[in-house]
Amino acid sequence: MRLVVVTGMHRSGTSLVTRVLNLLGVELGPESAMMAATADNPRGYWEAEVLTDLNNDIIEYLGGRWHRLPAFPDGWEDAPELEPFRRRARAAVDELFGDADIGGFKDPRTSLLLPFWRTVRDVDHSVLVVRDPDEVIGSVVTRDGFDAEKAASLWTDHTVAGYVHDPERLVVVYEELLAEPVAGARAIADALGLPAPDQAVLDEIASFADPTLRRQRDHRAEDGPEVRAARDVHRLLVSGREDGQDIGGLLGLLWRQRNQGRLREVELRQQGDELRIHQRDLRTALRERDQVREQLAQRSRDLNKRTNELAQAKRQAERWQDEYDRLANRRVVKLALSAVEPLRPVVRKARELTGGDPTGGRGGGPLSTVASKLTEKKAEPHVPATAAEAEALQAKLEETAPGSERTNGPLVSVLVLNRDGADHLRRMLPGLARTTYRDLELVVVDNGSSDESVELIRGFDIGAPVTIIENEENATFSHGNNQAFAAAKGEYVLLLNNDIEPAVPGWLGHMVDTLEERDAAAVGARLIYPRRPGLDNAGDTVHPDLSLQHRGVHFDGGVDGVPRG
Repeated sequence: MRLVVVTGMHRSGTSLVTRVLNLLGVELGPESAMMAATADNPRGYWEAEVLTDLNNDIIEYLGGRWHRLPAFPDGWEDAPELEPFRRRARAAVDELFGDADIGGFKDPRTSLLLPFWRTVRDVDHSVLVVRDPDEVIGSVVTRDGFDAEKAASLWTDHTVAGYVHDPERLVVVYEELLAEPVAGARAIADALGLPAPDQAVLDEIASFADPTLRRQRDHRAEDGPEVRAARDVHRLLVSGREDGQDIGGLLGLLWRQRNQGRLREVELRQQGDELRIHQRDLRTALRERDQVREQLAQRSRDLNKRTNELAQAKRQAERWQDEYDRLANRRVVKLALSAVEPLRPVVRKARELTGGDPTGGRGGGPLSTVASKLTEKKAEPHVPATAAEAEALQAKLEETAPGSERTNGPLVSVLVLNRDGADHLRRMLPGLARTTYRDLELVVVDNGSSDESVELIRGFDIGAPVTIIENEENATFSHGNNQAFAAAKGEYVLLLNNDIEPAVPGWLGHMVDTLEERDAAAVGARLIYPRRPGLDNAGDTVHPDLSLQHRGVHFDGGVDGVPRG
């Protein structure tokens, strides 16, 4: 079967030419397959809807519409992605034309898609219909509402494509066919190798070609670049056909240039799409950034709130701790008073016997001896006057004072409270360094010292871990000790005044031994005055008014006066 296709711009007379071909013997398919006539084309389109739909689908797949052409890159027609369309095209041709010797179809889109149709089957002839672009522009503007420039651009693209896609195309000028339909029909039949039409066929063709349907005869489009280009192409086609000029090369160059422009438009659209995607992603990223910032700001506000709550809780805890210390001290006093409560009857009895003076007054009495013992003034102790005497005192202490060779055991936390005590620390720290018991740590709470106390502690190596807690102001005695207790890690805790100088290396081991060997909850060391060899106190004394006070008993001075136990 031979195949004929009709190409050209919409509203250019392709329906008229297709009907002439049909009357000359070209099979178009069953009447039921034809597109129905409309007011725009009352004598019918003579167009198979299945093929028009197929061409529409291909153009849309390529990214265009009938009025907005896609770009056609080199070799586009052979793309494997078009294979489904090829199968549809073969099936449609077989169904439309069956066993006909020659079949044909028209669709203005075929002007653009002729390379595709050549991959489906051989196209034996193409008939390009050319109509004055001013008339076509007027018809398209009236029907579709496009502006003249767009309509002119469509005319140029469809007409030039139909020309360059088939070097052997047959050009039919619409105005000439409409003016002389019989002569035009004979010329078409002769050019396509169709049987010469008889008079009945020619009469029907003449009847079908109605000049009154040329309603845009006098239309003149508004001048513009695309309108002028369309007119130039029209003049080339008409003059070239008449003069035998070869204008294929020139129109081929024009087609490639216009197609390159569409390719560039596609690239620009793609770049624009990518840019819009990037802009969208950027807006999304900015929103996410703002959300993260707000989350961080909220977390910062929450953290500040928690910090303030923690500070308030800490202050409340300190107030509770101070209150606890106050109540604990009251408890100690109450316990002390309860301890001397049994003595109250004795005191009352003494007052009765002495007339109100439990010591017996000037004349003495039963308790006068006890009172004199409690109140007697001891002789001033001996003060070492020379370095030799001081060295002898230290030697005697090391010889007679209790000590221990123990070097390790439970961790002991030595707690020291200090304020401006650098001079005391210079004596205390070396003593700690000489201590033989080494499982210890030193925790110092410095209450806002203005001297070099902190630097001195940091710079002195006692051979054990040292923790320094620096308060900006002079905290209370109980608060400072509580800070030290909180930082202590040891099993045992030793409260050590900063003006204490350990006398012998084994002092701490002896205290640990005492705690572990005896049923004791706490132990204390004997405090000896370095300039007045004697004990700081010998326990507590209950005075006649039931007050408690260290018993100020000083042993005999001199080296020999230092007690052993």
